[in-house]
Amino acid sequence: HFLFLGQGDFVSSFVESLDQEFRGRTSIAGIYSHTLSAVLEGSLQKTNARFLPDFVLGNLRARLMTGKHDYDDRYWMGPPPKTKEVELTPWEDNSIQDPWDFIYLDYKINNPLDAIVHGSAMDTYHQVFLFLFRLKRVEWMLNNSWRQSTALNHAILIETKAGGADAPAICEAAEHSSFLLRRLSSTRQTMLHFISNLQN
Repeated sequence: HFLFLGQGDFVSSFVESLDQEFRGRTSIAGIYSHTLSAVLEGSLQKTNARFLPDFVLGNLRARLMTGKHDYDDRYWMGPPPKTKEVELTPWEDNSIQDPWDFIYLDYKINNPLDAIVHGSAMDTYHQVFLFLFRLKRVEWMLNNSWRQSTALNHAILIETKAGGADAPAICEAAEHSSFLLRRLSSTRQTMLHFISNLQN
């Protein structure tokens, strides 16, 4: 339900709530455990996840990776190189910390299941979660860009109908904008299709 992001309504609510909390941040400073707990609890209560047994919900935690071992685990294919060896390799700016790269869901395994799902197994689960969570974030951003494009297209149509003395120039700009929005829509659908196939 959670580590593999199978609870779809919960995941959408959780990502949207985190976006509101992380928007504009360039560091994990000022993000506290009680804030993440409140975000998690709000998403659980607003979705069908609230009907799961209490012992399941009670073992779920939202955490930030802060240790050196956790820092390396942020990267699915390994951390970026320390030096810029080729032109296409981006520099890693340590002054900028995207909170999305540090958030993860943790689940406490109780006895006797911890004999089977041990610590190293949970590390693997966390790595899979980080990968899937990045995909979900990209998917959410693409869907959000669709809402923004729809609002922009609506505003263009209103401006075009208003016309006035600048009607010819407005129509020409509107036609060009509509063309760009269609190109954007096509690219967005291709990316969503790729993400959907990758998740399945």
